[in-house]
Amino acid sequence: MKALEAQKRDAALAKVVAEPLRQAKSALERARGARVSGDAAHARMLDAVALEWAETARDLERAAGAEAAATSAAGKSRDVATRVERARTLLEETQARRGRAAAELERAETEARDAAASAAASEQGRIDASKKKPAAKGSAGKDGEKKPAPVQKSEAKPEGDATPKDAKPKKGAK
Repeated sequence: MKALEAQKRDAALAKVVAEPLRQAKSALERARGARVSGDAAHARMLDAVALEWAETARDLERAAGAEAAATSAAGKSRDVATRVERARTLLEETQARRGRAAAELERAETEARDAAASAAASEQGRIDASKKKPAAKGSAGKDGEKKPAPVQKSEAKPEGDATPKDAKPKKGAK
C-alpha cells in the first residue's frame, strides 16, 4: 500500500485508486485498534481486509494502465486505418486517371493512324490521277496554263517559183 501511495500518478489514475486506498487505511487503523484492545482475532481479519483493499487498488491501477494503453492503441489503429483508407482512395483515383489517360492515348493513336491512312490514300489518289491524264503537247506553266507547242521549221524549199517578195533577184535573172 505504501508503494501505491508513493508512486506518482496522473490525476485520473489517482482518482481511480483513491477510494480503495482510503478503505485500506481505515481497515489498518481498525486492526491496530483491535490489537491495542487485545482482540487479536479481529485484528488479523481487519489486516486481511486492508490487504484486500490494497490489492484492489493495485488491480485498479493496472486496469487503468491497460485501459490507457488500449485507448492509445485504438487511437493509433484508427490513424493507421484512416491512412490506409486514404491511400486506397488515392490508389483508386490514380488507377482511374491512368485508365482515362490510356483511353485518351489509344484514341489519339487511332486518330493519328486514321489521319495517316487518309493522307496516304489522298496522296495515292493524286498520284494515280496525274498518271491517268494524257500528256498534252507542250507543258503547263506555273499557273496551270498550257503553252503552245513549239513550231517546227521545215527545211524544205518552197515549191515552184514562189519567192519571197522581199527577196533580191539573183544576177542574171529577170
